Amino acid sequence: MMGVGGGLGMEATNCGALLRELQQIWAEVGESEGEKKKVLSEIERECLEVYRRKVDDANRTRVQLHQSVATKEAEVASLVATLGEHKLYLKKDKSVVPLKEQLAAVVPVLENLKGKKEERLKQFSDIQSQIEKIRSELSEYRDGDDKANSLIVDENDLSTRKLNNYQAQLHALQKEKSDRLHKVLEYVNEVHCLCGVLGIDFGKTVNGVHPSLHQNGLEQSTNISNSTLEGLANTISNLKAEQRSRIDKMRETMESLCKLWKLMDSPQEERRQFNRVLSVLISSEEEILSPGVLSQETIEKMGAEVERLTKLKARRLKEIFMKKRKDIMDRINKWISACDEEAWLEEYNQDSKRYSAGRGAHINLRRAEKARILVTKIPAMVDNLINRTFAWENARNKPFLYDGGRLISVLEEYRLNREQKEEEKRRYRKKLESILLKEKEAIFGSKGSPKRAVSLNRRTNGYRSSGTTSGLMTPNPRRSSLGGATPELLTPRSCSGHYNRYFSDSRRLSATQLNFGDDSLSTFTSISGSEPESPIFGIM
Repeated sequence: MMGVGGGLGMEATNCGALLRELQQIWAEVGESEGEKKKVLSEIERECLEVYRRKVDDANRTRVQLHQSVATKEAEVASLVATLGEHKLYLKKDKSVVPLKEQLAAVVPVLENLKGKKEERLKQFSDIQSQIEKIRSELSEYRDGDDKANSLIVDENDLSTRKLNNYQAQLHALQKEKSDRLHKVLEYVNEVHCLCGVLGIDFGKTVNGVHPSLHQNGLEQSTNISNSTLEGLANTISNLKAEQRSRIDKMRETMESLCKLWKLMDSPQEERRQFNRVLSVLISSEEEILSPGVLSQETIEKMGAEVERLTKLKARRLKEIFMKKRKDIMDRINKWISACDEEAWLEEYNQDSKRYSAGRGAHINLRRAEKARILVTKIPAMVDNLINRTFAWENARNKPFLYDGGRLISVLEEYRLNREQKEEEKRRYRKKLESILLKEKEAIFGSKGSPKRAVSLNRRTNGYRSSGTTSGLMTPNPRRSSLGGATPELLTPRSCSGHYNRYFSDSRRLSATQLNFGDDSLSTFTSISGSEPESPIFGIM
């Protein structure tokens, strides 16, 4: 029992010394051999139990060390696989390395890998948060912060390769964000410039696309989604279309202004207020950058100036017009006045109470006498007016237009209608004379007294001829109550109606006001049949 393990030499020496001391004691005591053997057996058994306990403890320690080393090596292997860091841990030959050394070697490696995992997790979380945030900014919905806070990182793959992939995605998204932000700012600047040129509210315009485009606060970043870019592009397109429309309208208005300035010989003081607009309109669309130069206020101001000059031009045209055809117009007015008097006289002749002793009857009688004299001059007035109009047309080689029609046509139509009316009156007079002759023959026979027939004719007629060219029948107050005929029979209603309707049309034509509108040149030509000869109208 004393030879157990060479490493226990000191313990064996101590046990041998104690055994010798025990034997010496037994010799002094005189202990029997049996008792000595018994005690020695007990001592050996107790030693074996102590050794067994120590061996068991050693075995348990060895197992624990094996388990601990295996566990930590498994963790290391898992972390190495997760992180993809195969070069960080190299396995050694376990047969030559004690367990405690193995454990001591694997613990720092494990701690190092755990630190790298925590750092890698943080990197993945940060990168994924940035990716989701940028994606939300590029999309239609701005909930990137909420998504970033609820991200779950996959801890089974934290390799550098995967991290590099995320970093590549992040860099691509950051570049797209930068490009979009640059594009949005470029669009916003262009909208700002166009709104300034057109005099349109910039804030209201961009707010219609997205409110963040006009907010200076830090609580909301600029929206760079596809809808924002599309909205800005459409806004720019609409503003450019409006710009082109206003440029065309202002150029047309400016062209009218320049013609009117030249026509009216406007002073430089009146033109100077539009010099800036004129200099801008001769530039290309890209060069028009002056604020408010294409505003609605400027357009209205130009339109008001055109309207003012047009009215001034109309007044001057009217003055020139009245000077260049006054002779013919005076004769037209006299002819129309004579026609009015003729119509009045015809109505007056049909009034059965015209000779009553009422108030004002003598005034109407004097007017009727003057009207009969004036009516006799109508045919000569018409012929003279036709001759003068023909002379005017031959001199200018163009028709003289009156109220949209040729004056010669109006006069010829009037003359023709008048001749037809006279012819109807002559036929009616012949028919009436035939009727009266038959009545005379029925009363006096075929050989009645001629003097009696003439007297009867006068008594029956009740009217005497006025002797005028117009053929109107003038009433005879002394014979109006005699005979079988009435004043209504002596004035044919069909002829009178046609006559009055014609003169109602003439009245309408004569009452029409001369129009000197925007197209005053064409109006002037259509009225007078000639262009202005004054130098001020030379450009027309």
